[in-house]
Amino acid sequence: MTAVFVWARTIEEAEALARKAVESGPGEVYPLAVLVEVLDRSGKKQEAQTEFSRLRTLAAAADLDS
Repeated sequence: MTAVFVWARTIEEAEALARKAVESGPGEVYPLAVLVEVLDRSGKKQEAQTEFSRLRTLAAAADLDS
């Protein structure tokens, strides 16, 4: 389970925290992956798929050595 679920009291709060992390770290894989998980678990499948497409593109270019 992702830490954002531990910190958040509601799924809406978890989503808000995840979105804030994505905004704070543009180009970072992990925050976007967390957002995808939160959206999926909250039943927002279409939004999760959209963000997953962004994640797949971003992760393909990730530098695994850093």
